[in-house]
Amino acid sequence: MQKKALFLPLIFLFHFAIAQQKQIDSIKHLINITKVDTSKVKDYYVLSRLYKDKRDSALFYIDNGMRLAISAHYGYGIALGKYAYGVNYANLGNYPLAIKNHLEALQLSLNLNAYTLTAYCYQSIADVYDDQKDDKRSIYYMQQAIPIAKKIGDKKLLTVLYSDMSYFYNKLNQPGMALKYDNLANELVEQLHDDRLSDRVYLGMGKTYLNLKKPDIGLPFLNKAISLSKMIHDNYGLLNSDTFISDYYFNAGQTDSAMVYTLKELTEAKADGYSAGILDAMKKLGSLNDGHDQAKATQYYKNAMVLDEQLFDSEKTRAFQNLITAYDLQKKEQAEQKSITEEERKENLQLIAIALFIPLFLMAVFLLNRTKLHRRVIDFMGVLSLLLAFEFITLLIHPLIEKGTHHSPVLELIILVIIAAILIPLHHQLTHWLKAKLSGHVKEHIEPVEDMP
Repeated sequence: MQKKALFLPLIFLFHFAIAQQKQIDSIKHLINITKVDTSKVKDYYVLSRLYKDKRDSALFYIDNGMRLAISAHYGYGIALGKYAYGVNYANLGNYPLAIKNHLEALQLSLNLNAYTLTAYCYQSIADVYDDQKDDKRSIYYMQQAIPIAKKIGDKKLLTVLYSDMSYFYNKLNQPGMALKYDNLANELVEQLHDDRLSDRVYLGMGKTYLNLKKPDIGLPFLNKAISLSKMIHDNYGLLNSDTFISDYYFNAGQTDSAMVYTLKELTEAKADGYSAGILDAMKKLGSLNDGHDQAKATQYYKNAMVLDEQLFDSEKTRAFQNLITAYDLQKKEQAEQKSITEEERKENLQLIAIALFIPLFLMAVFLLNRTKLHRRVIDFMGVLSLLLAFEFITLLIHPLIEKGTHHSPVLELIILVIIAAILIPLHHQLTHWLKAKLSGHVKEHIEPVEDMP
């Protein structure tokens, strides 16, 4: 799993080169002197991010931010808090709570038209599916995020999303597609001159070229990423680079090099509190020590088994699947309701069009009556206009009858017969009246004939 270096744009209020403790002290001071609750909410979330290696403290500050956001009825702050919960629970390996909070954050951000946060929610949901080894779903959610980033013109976010797409396609063993997104990311990063984004692009390029069986190109990219990560104090970049290099040497059967980089991966994953990364490293270390140092191998296998059970026990997996099933069902129902609403809108527009057409048609008949058009044609059009009017009335009342009778065929038949008994005589009377009216108009236009002598 490739850890994400970006939390939200607000994280970049403080440069990572500044000592973490100074950042923490600065934000706590801001919280103490700031009187506006909405500003405090964001500060609490930034503070939680700086405690990423101390998850209890991180959750404590998210709790504080959420309480303020709820009391201030600050919708965006609530959505942001849900997102922050999701990130922390994902890193802790509590995937049911992670996906629950991310989906709630997504819905809130969609309702608020908070485009940037919406894109980050899609990205984080993709990350959770990646940990669940469902990279096809990961790509689906990334495909929802990319158009949003394009729409708002956020090149930094778009670079991140392209890099992530490269990662997911590499996971699916499609390095050709991965390289396409690497190149897109590289085009953007050349315009941005951002070290953190360059770090991500080097990572993606390195991984892709390793998968393309071109380690002579891939490893230098990863080494460049390592150097840049160290320079900007980015533990995320170090973790990813060492993981990719570890995977390469592990798969190539180069045990000594694989051991060095896998130990680095384990150390960095522990420092970041990233459970899935710890599990990956311990599994590889168990295999690398197998047959060489059996005591170590056994210990790594045991630790990996315990952590695997914690992360993917049947209860958690079931809870995760239940949440996803419920969400998919809700989306399906929303889509169906949208379709029904759209269909009803079309029907209503058609009814309005018919209601306007009938009187206009009748007026046209009276106007045509003043022309030399054959009388039978005019009579026919007059009768046709009445037929349209009466059928339109039937069309309008039929849904009401269905609803009132609860679709009972017997009751519907009785009511329709009663209505017909009223409308048919009325129709005949109106037909005679209309013909007489039209006939009268025709007489007015007949030239008088002189009596024969």
